[in-house]
Amino acid sequence: MRHALLKKKTETTTIPLDKLKANLAHVPEGKVPVVLLSTGLEERHGFAVVAGYMSPSHDQYVGSKMRRQGAAHITIAHRVAMCRLGLQDELRHEAPGIVVMYLCGADHAINCGLLHGVSSTIPVVAVARPGYTARIAKLPRTEGKCYYVEMQMEDLSSTAIRKRCRILLIMWHLVIMRLPLVISALRLAASESVEDLTGPAVSEYLFKNELHKLFAK
Repeated sequence: MRHALLKKKTETTTIPLDKLKANLAHVPEGKVPVVLLSTGLEERHGFAVVAGYMSPSHDQYVGSKMRRQGAAHITIAHRVAMCRLGLQDELRHEAPGIVVMYLCGADHAINCGLLHGVSSTIPVVAVARPGYTARIAKLPRTEGKCYYVEMQMEDLSSTAIRKRCRILLIMWHLVIMRLPLVISALRLAASESVEDLTGPAVSEYLFKNELHKLFAK
């Protein structure tokens, strides 16, 4: 599940797409280009994206997907434990005025009934997905609880992205490359350390709990 951390604007600070195109044209060799969703929210809804993070999905959702793909499934208990280990040395601070929003695809927002927010304090940002623009436009959404961001995109699902990554295709046209994830899986399958990718605590946890063996199947 994808999340975004945002705050309300105090002045105009939009990010134009021409800047994005210019940056992509000058990506240094060996660097992975990453784009966080910001332009849609900033230009259309008056927010400034200041950070983003990933949260581990529940076992029922992940497990069923992994079984269909014949891939390794690490349980939520292990995934949460590794998230905590990976963040244990990070700096912490309080930031009044920051709003946490749940970021997901429009299909997920509709199918999971999130058009009125996740809770009274967590709004939803529904990002356009192919075939869902007309549908979500007709559905009632609670003002201030669900923000819809319409974007031009290719009709390419996350499943298709994962499939291409498994055969090591580098997809520059998708902006975000998952090559490091593919490399880490191959290294774990070969019982090689991934400390440089995960940090020592997480790498040690993987091998201590024999989770690396899941990738050898």
